[in-house]
Amino acid sequence: MGAYLSKPKTDIETEEGGNGSLSYCCASMQGWRLNQEDAHNAITDFDSDCSLFAVYDGHGGAEVAQYTSLNFPEFLKKLDSWGQRESDIAKAFEDAFIGFDDKLRSPDVMKRLQEMANEGKQKDSGDDIDQDELDSEKPDLFKEANLPLNAVLGNYGIKSKSLISYLMSQTKKRLLESEGNDDDEDEDDEEADCPTGPRSLKRTMPPTTNAKDVADVNGSEKSAKEPENTVTEEEAIDKVEKEANSNGTEKKEEDKENAVKAEESVESKAETEVEQAKDLADGDKADAESDESAPGPSRVKDVSDIIKGSDSDSDEDYDEDEEEEDDDDSEEEEDGVDYLSGGETPGDDSGATACVAAVFKDRIVVANAGDTRAVLCRNGEAVDLSYDHKPEDEVEKNRIYKAGGTISADGRVNGGLNLSRALGDHFYKKNTSLELKDQMISALPDVKSEKLTPEDSFLVVACDGIWNSMSSQQVVDFVKERLESGGELKYICEEICRHCLAPTTEGDGTGCDNITVIIVKLNCPYVPRKTEEKKEDKPAEEEKSQEAPVAASA
Repeated sequence: MGAYLSKPKTDIETEEGGNGSLSYCCASMQGWRLNQEDAHNAITDFDSDCSLFAVYDGHGGAEVAQYTSLNFPEFLKKLDSWGQRESDIAKAFEDAFIGFDDKLRSPDVMKRLQEMANEGKQKDSGDDIDQDELDSEKPDLFKEANLPLNAVLGNYGIKSKSLISYLMSQTKKRLLESEGNDDDEDEDDEEADCPTGPRSLKRTMPPTTNAKDVADVNGSEKSAKEPENTVTEEEAIDKVEKEANSNGTEKKEEDKENAVKAEESVESKAETEVEQAKDLADGDKADAESDESAPGPSRVKDVSDIIKGSDSDSDEDYDEDEEEEDDDDSEEEEDGVDYLSGGETPGDDSGATACVAAVFKDRIVVANAGDTRAVLCRNGEAVDLSYDHKPEDEVEKNRIYKAGGTISADGRVNGGLNLSRALGDHFYKKNTSLELKDQMISALPDVKSEKLTPEDSFLVVACDGIWNSMSSQQVVDFVKERLESGGELKYICEEICRHCLAPTTEGDGTGCDNITVIIVKLNCPYVPRKTEEKKEDKPAEEEKSQEAPVAASA
């Protein structure tokens, strides 16, 4: 349900190859996700002395990852700095990542990304509808109908803690404003000919409809209780009739007293509901990884009308008037950017992490932006060749704040992405006073070069669908054990994909993401598997068997 399929797609696509110095296999599985948004490169003859392996983990759509897979290697190879890589390999990769990210926002590429996104949608809509699958979703739909609000929001990739708190605070504000408006109206009536008319009773009767709305936002089916100081209409009318001849000033003071009590009662009730909402939201610790898998702008879009202005305008009066909302929206813009007005533009509201490993004869160089990871096995120990970029990290946090962004309590930039570096995602890169590499989401890679030794046996490059389920050392142990037992790369890759797949989507999202992994055996010339050799030999054997009878008849 929500951001997941009712049952996972467990078909595993594999690719094998190599050259005279290494062998590799890549495996990819869609898993529980609605779509496969990963892409990769495995080019053993990338350059005269270099093989290139990369994994691109898309979010908000597959188009940026796919486009990068198709075009980034050639873009890198054509750079002048790549030709001078011997003197500064880091500069070559930095130029490539930033230059390619800049290319992604050009009109021609944006048009192509849109076409790729449309092609993906057409392919999805063309899939046969599985009636059994639809029927199997019915129990989940009934179950979801009875879930608390925070659980439902979590299923759709929206963190409820801050949203519910905000909704409750706004509901409270509207209740109090409603009381204030009633007071103003009553004072106007008191200046009329009938100061004790029925309309003056409003301030002694808090709006129970709004109070019930507070309960509904909290996910409760129970009606909110009326404040203890609420005066019924009949009681109020009797009281007014008895005091009709009393001093007008005393009546006014008494009415004000009732209004204050009612306001305090409403405020107390709303505060109680806010606390209940916070307690309920505290249970929502699961991050549906959409996290990365579900990008900020596209998710925030559905609730942007509700939460817009929640940070800077929380102390201002709330008004549903469209002109007032437009004014509030303009106040949210920094450097001409409205950071909460995201849409569904490919390349703007979609992106991809990138981890690219260049394998030379004597070294491995890894360039990484995001939380895709490369790990080297050295004498059985895991050696991380990349660093996961997360918004809460000090370097990332400083850049995000400087660019005008915010980081939520659950580590999301502007309530959206839970990573801080990626290709694409240009919705987050519109601060015109900063260079592209300094935007809140940056494509600038960390580059690490590691000299190869005889103890280095294999390299693993994989998306976070692997790393969220297993640590670097666990992956190294998993692969090493099977290689030493004579296991083939293809089956090891398939096995690790199945191992990382969650049995259900009821957990915290671990094991529910797309999975892509590349394993590269170093100092191991590629030899086609025996099954492939048999398939190639079979036609020749059949030819001989067909020619034999002819020779006999002659």
